[in-house]
Amino acid sequence: MAVLVLDRAAERRSRKVNVGDPLSRPSTRDRGQESASPLRGSGVRRRPRVWKTVQPPEDVRVTLPPSIRWREVEVPRHEALSVPGYVVRIDLDRPGYRGVYGWQVCYPGAPRKFFSDTAGRGDRRIERHPRESLAEATEYLARIYQGRPSRLRRAESSRKKEPTGIVGVRRVRRFRRDRRTECCYVAIAPPRAGMKFKMLWVGTAKTATEERWAEVLERARVIRSRLVAEAKKDLNR
Repeated sequence: MAVLVLDRAAERRSRKVNVGDPLSRPSTRDRGQESASPLRGSGVRRRPRVWKTVQPPEDVRVTLPPSIRWREVEVPRHEALSVPGYVVRIDLDRPGYRGVYGWQVCYPGAPRKFFSDTAGRGDRRIERHPRESLAEATEYLARIYQGRPSRLRRAESSRKKEPTGIVGVRRVRRFRRDRRTECCYVAIAPPRAGMKFKMLWVGTAKTATEERWAEVLERARVIRSRLVAEAKKDLNR
């Protein structure tokens, strides 16, 4: 009695592919490039979420710097409002309790403050329009605003092997390709993205004296101060 052995893989490749039949689908190896996702390996990246900026409304009672961006926020049961940065909307519905509705100012370095849509207490509670509480939050933001907060380091990193006394400046020792000569540099880290990394030549291990190190570190201090001033200027534009 002859036994017929069927090659199911060859059978699936030979017959017409039917999407509805799971047994007729070719394997990943057979499909080749067809198995890859259209966004994977094709160089196409997902589009990041863009924060849509809008112009501040004309009825704003305070003047905020142009560095603060405005956006539209959908308020439940109300129309969309133009809201400045560092101001967030809070709508909390608590079954059986009175909800929390209002605006909270979250500016780094200052205490957070909440401005409720409800004014008064007890029987004198008055429900206000969210635009009125937003105006109070905007006025508070204008009083405490001191420019866009920078994330620049204010102290040297504790992991720095050779402290230089300058934030963003460190000593670098590297060997050349011949592995015989050790070169000494002073590296200046850029304070923000988009700036170039700078390296200042000091000398070799034999010629890099303490006076030479001090001279180059002083040049690095001046360059780093200039880069920080440029970064802060671009930050508040």
